[in-house]
Amino acid sequence: MGENHTLDGSKAEIAADFGIYITDIHGTSTENFWITGEGQNEVLIAKYNGSSFERLNNYPLYKFPMYTIYSVNNKDVYIGGNGVFRKKENNWITEEVDKNKGVIYKIRGTNSNNLFAVGAYSVVHHFNGIDWQFYDELYTPAEE
Repeated sequence: MGENHTLDGSKAEIAADFGIYITDIHGTSTENFWITGEGQNEVLIAKYNGSSFERLNNYPLYKFPMYTIYSVNNKDVYIGGNGVFRKKENNWITEEVDKNKGVIYKIRGTNSNNLFAVGAYSVVHHFNGIDWQFYDELYTPAEE
């Protein structure tokens, strides 16, 4: 994909093919555009550099599964799956959410102090820029 591309609103093309299932895509500009994915014993975090996707080789400790990515800006990037992780420089920091409550399927928000992480068993976490709140009243654990 190294050639120049124009966005004309009338056609689409394959931007990248990593050969695995893409689980989420999010970005705020062509310089801040991310995808996550997973395959058999393989995970994917890739960032678009303006002309192609570059695969990141560093992953959070709890890397499986990897379902969602959300980028507020180039500095504030979050991924979710078996927990929530925030990119800090070239490392991933584990955010303080209760990953024992359920897998995170989606992270979205309006800015870095208003994020929601939702997932299995009606799990809802909210980040206010300082800490994560878990909405216990919405949680519906599986019956045993």
